[in-house]
Amino acid sequence: MPLARGGAARRRQDGRHGRCLSASRARAQVRCRARPDSGRGDGVGSGRGASRLTDETSESILRRIESNVERRLRELRDRGELSGLPGEGQPLPADPDDHTGEAWASRHVLRTSGARPVWYDLRRDCTERRGRIVTRLRAHLLWLERRQALLEHLPAERIVPEVALTEQADARVRAELAQAIAELNAAVRHHNLVVTAASLHLPIASLDDLVVIARSGRV
Repeated sequence: MPLARGGAARRRQDGRHGRCLSASRARAQVRCRARPDSGRGDGVGSGRGASRLTDETSESILRRIESNVERRLRELRDRGELSGLPGEGQPLPADPDDHTGEAWASRHVLRTSGARPVWYDLRRDCTERRGRIVTRLRAHLLWLERRQALLEHLPAERIVPEVALTEQADARVRAELAQAIAELNAAVRHHNLVVTAASLHLPIASLDDLVVIARSGRV
């Protein structure tokens, strides 16, 4: 019986010791898990402080640059290097975009940066195509007039072959002009699709209209 009681006592002690070890391990794990959180909190705080320090340093640098620029301007003024410059004492030139109202900023940026709207290049392309066609047509009409004058002074045996050559050349040039006019009208339709304002649309070209323009001397 004493041995049995002693064994039971030892088992109770071992059980209490095991529970103590388990509790100690649990507390240690809780402390280990809590440490990274506290470290991250410290890191966030230090990061915010570093950010404020960086901002303050940037502001101080800007203030120092401004003060240096102002000091340099005062030195130049005191030495007279800012006197006698072109435009001194005269009013500022008129703003070419002053009449645009609320669109002043966009117009000013477009003008000063050299940027152009999409339809600008399309319109210029159409104008250049039209000018080349009119120039070619004017030269061809002049050539026809000279050929007509030449035919009037040719002997009878040469008139028929020369007329045939003239008609062949005229047909070839007219075919080339028709192709060029078709390409011009395709560019005009593209331009008119891009430009939403009907008042800015370009007219479709025709050979008869271009002949009138070529004969009138206009481009």
